Amino acid sequence: MKRTMVWAFGLLLSVSTARAYEPVTHAGLTDRAARASSLHKRLVERLKLSLGLYEPLTLERGAKADRELNQRLARLDPEGGYVPDDGRQSALAWLTAGAVVEGVPADRLRHHFIDPSTGAGLDDPGESSKLRTRMAGVVSGIGTLRGVFTGASFDGTGMASTAWLTSSQNEWGLTRYLDERERAASARTPGERETALVKSLLAAGAILRVVETAGDPAFVRNDYRVALEDGGGAYGRFVAARYGRLGLPETTTGTPTPDRPHLVELLHDPSGGGLADRTHRRFFSPGTLPSSRRYPSPTATADDKPAGYVAGDAVAHLAGYRQSPRGVEWLLDDTVYRDYAEALLPETTRYASAALDLLFRGRLEIADHQGELTATVHELGLGAVEASVYADTASGERKRIFNRKLDRAADGDVVAAVAKPAWASRLTAVVRGIDANGEPIVIVQQQ
Repeated sequence: MKRTMVWAFGLLLSVSTARAYEPVTHAGLTDRAARASSLHKRLVERLKLSLGLYEPLTLERGAKADRELNQRLARLDPEGGYVPDDGRQSALAWLTAGAVVEGVPADRLRHHFIDPSTGAGLDDPGESSKLRTRMAGVVSGIGTLRGVFTGASFDGTGMASTAWLTSSQNEWGLTRYLDERERAASARTPGERETALVKSLLAAGAILRVVETAGDPAFVRNDYRVALEDGGGAYGRFVAARYGRLGLPETTTGTPTPDRPHLVELLHDPSGGGLADRTHRRFFSPGTLPSSRRYPSPTATADDKPAGYVAGDAVAHLAGYRQSPRGVEWLLDDTVYRDYAEALLPETTRYASAALDLLFRGRLEIADHQGELTATVHELGLGAVEASVYADTASGERKRIFNRKLDRAADGDVVAAVAKPAWASRLTAVVRGIDANGEPIVIVQQQ
């Protein structure tokens, strides 16, 4: 037993930390996606935040329910520009912080994988390698030393990222975003509403992180063992070192943003148009090079030269090779990674931007006809929803004055009608349910 423990501790010191895109890269991708999306305009026009993305917002601190969130935020790098100063920073900074904090603790990353060829998440079937994986989890902050021997720590498996986005196990997924978005419109006091808005932005940022990770080949080709555990995420480290947060490759002007009716389809859809689908079939990861024969695409064939590169559909340098006595040896180096980054990062930004537009879709028009208030839905149709109207007192206390359930509503339909109270200083309309495509939705409009 003592010899086993000594070996285990030696292994713990030798394994490398698994990495995806680095936090600085996700911060840059999320920042770019937000600026390219319609979020700024929607914050100004629909929530009446005059500065939009740059509106300062405060997260109330000290509540017991926020302890876990506060601990996670405290672990962020203060030099990254996304750590709140005494609980206050811009809407854009909160969104960016959400993308970064989605990786804290690191075991959340186990649920960021998806293999489009099967629809499954991370699945490393090698039973003999599970102890090594658990030891790597201890080093990277994923698990505990006790978990190494009980089997409770990370063992190289996880749910698909598409499932993680909507799972009840994910406390910062789509459900949390919708809950906080509704609470930001319906909570009684201004402080409660502002804190809920901050949390909705954090949840939206966490969702973007999952979408962005589908632009990393290792995460869509089930390559934890070679690319991340053994290789330490060489591609992600290359991107962080070369581009930082502000120098990411620009999206080509005029390139359309993907349009999908369902959030998970931005990652994976039957037509192969999701980001995970496109990344999977066009790029290699270190553990899925041609010699691995794990996937039929992309394809690469070396010529008779001693060494060189093979081009692909998306890049000039898809993979490097060299001839050896044992045959062709394939490799990914900085030349390849540069081409990958120049192709993948702008595309990843577009998909993240599309996710933001989807999360904040829909518009309500509030009209006052001689004291009779109406709320009309625009830009989309609705399925089963609950429509509410709230009014603020002079002190800022918010009270609900109307509530109604509908089976459906078309674009242009009135979803709420109520007499305006004499005491109302501000009006807010909220719709929650599903849209005409069956996708969960919350729409908020302030007058």
